[in-house]
Amino acid sequence: MEEERAVTPVMLYPYEVAEMMKVSRWTVYELVKRKKLPATKIGRGIRIPIKAVMDFINTGGTGVLTGKGA
Repeated sequence: MEEERAVTPVMLYPYEVAEMMKVSRWTVYELVKRKKLPATKIGRGIRIPIKAVMDFINTGGTGVLTGKGA
């Protein structure tokens, strides 16, 4: 029998990023639009690399939507 393993996704949906960051989906879309978070279009939707989300969180990411550093 094969052992089941948990698979960590490499790409996340915007709603998953919003849940991780405790922000709205609108905020995630704004971060992508302002090129603060990279995203890839797949079909009609977008996916965001989990590494980019973690880097954004770890570097603070504050003040991005308020115009500071934009």
